[in-house]
Amino acid sequence: MEEAGLIAREPSPEDGRGAYVVLKPHGGTRSGARAAVHLRGVAEHFLRHLSEEEAAVMEAALRRVRPARR
Repeated sequence: MEEAGLIAREPSPEDGRGAYVVLKPHGGTRSGARAAVHLRGVAEHFLRHLSEEEAAVMEAALRRVRPARR
């Protein structure tokens, strides 16, 4: 996706060892199909291994973390 010009890597200001992936403006228009493929992969390789209770706990935790990323 980076080679196609859809995303770019930006260094993390908090930690020089890491980087953020940033969606470029025209990358959003082509991401719909990719998002569907990505979500299928997440479900197949990750979510199917969790019970409903585990998935609920993870969702609650991630909802608390999400606002902090900004």
